[in-house]
Amino acid sequence: MSEFVIKEGVLKEYTGAGGNIIIPSACTEIGWFAFHDRNDITGVTIPRGVKSIGRGAFLDCHNLKSVYLNEGLEKIESGAFDFCTSLQSIVIPNSVTELEFGFTNCTSLKSVTFGRGIRTFHCGFMGCTSLETLTFPDTVTCIMPFALADCTGLKSVKVGRGVTELDVDVFRGCVNLKEVTVSTGCKLIGTPSTWKVIRK
Repeated sequence: MSEFVIKEGVLKEYTGAGGNIIIPSACTEIGWFAFHDRNDITGVTIPRGVKSIGRGAFLDCHNLKSVYLNEGLEKIESGAFDFCTSLQSIVIPNSVTELEFGFTNCTSLKSVTFGRGIRTFHCGFMGCTSLETLTFPDTVTCIMPFALADCTGLKSVKVGRGVTELDVDVFRGCVNLKEVTVSTGCKLIGTPSTWKVIRK
């Protein structure tokens, strides 16, 4: 019996022993809460054929340390990796164009690398308290308010030229933020509290 329960391409459930797992190539979508609360999982590799990671797919996988996302992935739904408190780094593939609440409260996350396809950034990294720096590529055109709220370790952010309007509430609760770099034409909504604006 397979440890992966897959129906019509959707991975519904995992019944294996945990550790470092590789999602089967037959899977095109990881279903809602498929790995929820599996603290025995320490790593996961998601193959090229997977187009979507469903809501809460890896929610509360507290010992998940490494996640490898391959090109071809298009959507990371809300809560997909929320509260994965051991995850230290993530690389978002070029094929992902929109990021929702995918990595909220990943408190060990230190490194985030965006691909060149990302356009809209919702609240993907709220409460990621170990994140110190973040760079948004020029492809990003919209950063939603509160997107980085309560990232208390955040010190500097670079916003790409694609963003023409930025709400200071993006950084609500970022008490250690020192500077935010934006383009010369970017309009700020609100007044920065403690951090300074650098225009380039």
